[in-house]
Amino acid sequence: MKRTLVVLFGLLFMGVFANSAFAATDPLGGYIEVCKAPSTTLTGNFSFSVTDAFGAVTDETIPISSTITSCTAPVPVDTGMATVTELVSLSGLTDTGAVSTAPTTAFTSATVSANGPTGPLTCGTTAFTCTTTVPASPNGSSNVVTVTFTDTLVTGVVEVCKNLVTWSG
Repeated sequence: MKRTLVVLFGLLFMGVFANSAFAATDPLGGYIEVCKAPSTTLTGNFSFSVTDAFGAVTDETIPISSTITSCTAPVPVDTGMATVTELVSLSGLTDTGAVSTAPTTAFTSATVSANGPTGPLTCGTTAFTCTTTVPASPNGSSNVVTVTFTDTLVTGVVEVCKNLVTWSG
């Protein structure tokens, strides 16, 4: 009977450890902060999503300031590659006084930079997306990678001309 109980507890003990060893858990371990550079021509909220190396997705929204850089608190992510994508949901274009409720990427141009604990990082980017490497943060939220989006309003000039016909009056 004792031997049966010992074997039973041994199998149960092994099952617990085997289950935790095979379970897919997101180890996190890194932090990323997302910022929006100030803009006097773009208003509203800046929405973005962060996808980490494990595949977890975090969506957040922060307001755009005209004078200071707006940033999130450090967001926990898995170490390794993380992709930050601007969702381009600005609520207005204020440079001409006209407000558009749904400007698209055709009205804005984006540049993205990333900085880590040791300086600038490569920010593989395609316009409104940055993919960069996030290091482990063994001391809480230290070693934060900061990704900053700087958007500018795409402007142009329209010239209207009239050709006069000599006999038209």
